[in-house]
Amino acid sequence: MEPLPEFGPLLSRRGRDPDPGPVVLADFRVAMNRALVKWAAPGPDLGRVRDVAVEGPYRLIPVRVYEGAGRGAPVTPGPVILLCHGSGFVMGNLDTHDWLARSLTAAAGAVVISVDYLLAPEHPFPAALDECVAVLDWVATGGAGPAADSSRLIVAGDSAGGALAAGVSRIVRDRGGPQVYAQLLMYPVCGHELDTLSWQRYGGGGYFLDAPTMRWFWSQYLHDPGEASNPYAVPLAAREFRGLPPAVVLIAGCDPLADEGREYAARLRAGGARVRLVEYAGAIHGFMTMSAISPSAAAAVQQVGAALCELTGRQVTA
Repeated sequence: MEPLPEFGPLLSRRGRDPDPGPVVLADFRVAMNRALVKWAAPGPDLGRVRDVAVEGPYRLIPVRVYEGAGRGAPVTPGPVILLCHGSGFVMGNLDTHDWLARSLTAAAGAVVISVDYLLAPEHPFPAALDECVAVLDWVATGGAGPAADSSRLIVAGDSAGGALAAGVSRIVRDRGGPQVYAQLLMYPVCGHELDTLSWQRYGGGGYFLDAPTMRWFWSQYLHDPGEASNPYAVPLAAREFRGLPPAVVLIAGCDPLADEGREYAARLRAGGARVRLVEYAGAIHGFMTMSAISPSAAAAVQQVGAALCELTGRQVTA
């Protein structure tokens, strides 16, 4: 399978970029975050978007709350999506995923809570996961306001954020709450070994994400090698999958992570969870945050939004 033509300019440009040599993490993070913002088109206008701070285990956690209805408009509580952004546990912020958050708000008729969690390597596992759980607890106790129906909690994430979303779902299951209604896992990071057929086919370079980069991401996030067997950190390290929430799992066809996403979906289904597997042939890793480049991003958001509406019983007419 070859990438869709819409990704050609991006992939060919990356192939021509010279090796930068030793990278200063702070500079790399700034440059990549700027690129991620550039690759995303402006998101849809919404009724209300606000930045707030949530008490967490380490600090006040910055979060951004997206609501479809504006201030003063009639409030009809909708499902609430906790969005854990991707970018290798090392990069990403509220701005890099603003388009995705806005688009999910509109497509799913939901309140979206985007979490600006602590990044590795300065804050390795489990700091990011702890912060995402703390924000979920805040939402569950009414912190997001009357527009957020805390009985319909959805955890979502793309790439590394997918690993965090899966970890949040497992933690709250193991401790007995709050109940997560559904998961949305978009080309999630699920395995640590990078030994699948899709890694062999797409992980050698030329498809946006490569194996050396993914190994570097893992090394920044997991400072103790033994943590690779922790199912809260590495979703496919888990041995049992009973009692986990229903899931929408989105796979990009030309993504090294494709097979581990499929495997995780299969294990969820074998554990008794309802699973909707959505596959985009020809899409590359990260395409859901590349709306300025990829028409597939907008189509994919609409598709996963419809799948979440089906799970939550939400009717969206906008």
